[in-house]
Amino acid sequence: MSAEQPLDTLNTRSAQVGNTSTVTVNDTLVSITDTSPTPRSVLGLAGFEPPSDYALIQFPRNGPTKDLPLDEPITLVEGVNSFFAFRSDGTFFFTLNDARFEWKRELTGVELRQIGHVPENEIIRLDRQDHADREFDDHSRIDLDGHGVEHFRTEPRMWRLDVQGEVIHWPEPTITVSQALGKAGFDVTKSWVITLKVKDQPKRPMQLNDVIDLNEPGLERLRVLKGQVNNGDGGIRRQFSLLPRDSAYLNGLGITWQTVSAGGRWLLLDNYPLPKGFSQPSCTIAIGVPEPYPSAQLDMFYCYPALSRTDGIPIPQTQVVQQIDNLTFQRWSRHHAEPWNPDMDCIRTHMALVDESLSREVER
Repeated sequence: MSAEQPLDTLNTRSAQVGNTSTVTVNDTLVSITDTSPTPRSVLGLAGFEPPSDYALIQFPRNGPTKDLPLDEPITLVEGVNSFFAFRSDGTFFFTLNDARFEWKRELTGVELRQIGHVPENEIIRLDRQDHADREFDDHSRIDLDGHGVEHFRTEPRMWRLDVQGEVIHWPEPTITVSQALGKAGFDVTKSWVITLKVKDQPKRPMQLNDVIDLNEPGLERLRVLKGQVNNGDGGIRRQFSLLPRDSAYLNGLGITWQTVSAGGRWLLLDNYPLPKGFSQPSCTIAIGVPEPYPSAQLDMFYCYPALSRTDGIPIPQTQVVQQIDNLTFQRWSRHHAEPWNPDMDCIRTHMALVDESLSREVER
């Protein structure tokens, strides 16, 4: 029998002692009839010979582990009694949340989580005096025969979610949209247009009661826009018409938009929210809409006021300005990588270029 078998699934196999107790050593069933055996007899019955070359550690149902003196009887409890045996002339110590544990020389993250009864919604950190503390995860291991006693502590596991540029932390792997908005400071009693962005997937419309899996691969951002849709009243200009699919898309954004003829045909999106990293939270986006659209492509976009990064790094290809509706807009020279397809491309696909260009600039 191996002296140190993996701690994969403790307590899965057992043998009865009397009528109420079972015994496993290194997750292997041990046939034993004595209700108060000594560690020496347990080791011998489990095949560890000579027993004096081995240490026997009991897994308590709560509290720390400890080495058992070879000739002191063990009082078996009702249910499963689990032990771990390994060849050693002594044991080593560490602390977990100030409780002192005994163990073999090498300690792994899986073992520490099991013997310390650490739930999955908590993480384990290794305290370091000369270096930053680090997470001791399931892939970690450490030699306890070092300088001094190693100290571990647990803390709640936190998941992250970007909510319109505000990164929130959450103690559970799932969160409702309502909880995410409230955590990020949004008033959930107001109307919002909410979408979830996952890498390489279309944006998903979300409702307040929808649940977000924070472990989902590629999860990027919960985008939140004002939900009040302006239908063109109160001075909103509609000086030329867009395609019905364009109008429906823009209305769904929940922001004010206008079409103006001012030295060209321009679509204006007012108070368009910007990613975190720009010097202002929003701006007006202008898109030139040529007369032959959609057979003619949409290209570039324009910002008022001119955008700048909070870190002061210049934004390339934005030095040209354009007068639109008596305002000076900053031109962003950004272009579609694929040829324009009038059957597929529209305002929605061009706004994907706008969003990607803005995000990429501040997320480098």
